Amino acid sequence: MHSTNRDAMDRAATLTSLSKETLHQEFGRRSSDENADGLPTAALVRRMVLLRKLLPHAKCDLAYMISIEPALLSPTWSDEDIEFRVADALEALALRVEYRNVRAYMVEQEPSLLLGLDGNLRLDEIRDAAVEHANNLCAVAGDGETWLDVDAQRFVSNFFVKC
Repeated sequence: MHSTNRDAMDRAATLTSLSKETLHQEFGRRSSDENADGLPTAALVRRMVLLRKLLPHAKCDLAYMISIEPALLSPTWSDEDIEFRVADALEALALRVEYRNVRAYMVEQEPSLLLGLDGNLRLDEIRDAAVEHANNLCAVAGDGETWLDVDAQRFVSNFFVKC
């Protein structure tokens, strides 16, 4: 039985790209869908499916995003809260950056944007950068739909992504 729990923990760590320690730290509470290690595997999978559904146009690496921002899986927020936060954040970003591919890349590299953790100040910084670099942004975004090439990713990372 202990081996099965270890296997479940290994699968969850692989699925989320989070360390086992981080998984235990984020999901320390016990609930009905947890295995013996205290890990709510069903909740993790549900949340990851929800995030993928909320970001359908993006080719984002969800596991990478979660490794940067484990709070995306936090049981502190319900799935409904996450759905609202992500929808609100994507709408706010769309008002500031017109190119969907640029927004998708920004969200992948700075997933805290999806949770609105940095508030309006961060969104204002993005808007100001988009205005200042409008011509270059248009050039790197191309058709606004195709995933950004490496040079475009570098440009967006340098001017739009907060490290």
